[in-house]
Amino acid sequence: MEIIIAVIAAAATVSTTLLSLYFSRQQKLYDIRAEERRARDNEYSSIIDGLKTILRVLLDYMYKDSSSKGYITIEELRLADEVYSEYHSLGGNSTGTAIHRKIHELPNEKIQNTKDGGHAWTQ
Repeated sequence: MEIIIAVIAAAATVSTTLLSLYFSRQQKLYDIRAEERRARDNEYSSIIDGLKTILRVLLDYMYKDSSSKGYITIEELRLADEVYSEYHSLGGNSTGTAIHRKIHELPNEKIQNTKDGGHAWTQ
């Protein structure tokens, strides 16, 4: 009977040790994966921030270029709307929104002088 009790005690000790090692290993794997996720999330966040900056700079360039011409073409306006849509969907802030509004305030036709001294609107 003492032998059976000793065998059961030894089996319980071995089982407890093996389970402890298994769960310790699982915790380490979980921690490694969590760290990889954090690193990936940080990298993703940096990429998104970079894209937002590029899109905001593009909107600003489009505004400055068009305002220096005194008008914006319909094609440029459509492109500005597409750029702003992507900027906004990435979580862009009010800076891009303000630039987008200023772009929409620009005339989308060009005034040209006519031969008789008047003005004509062209596209």
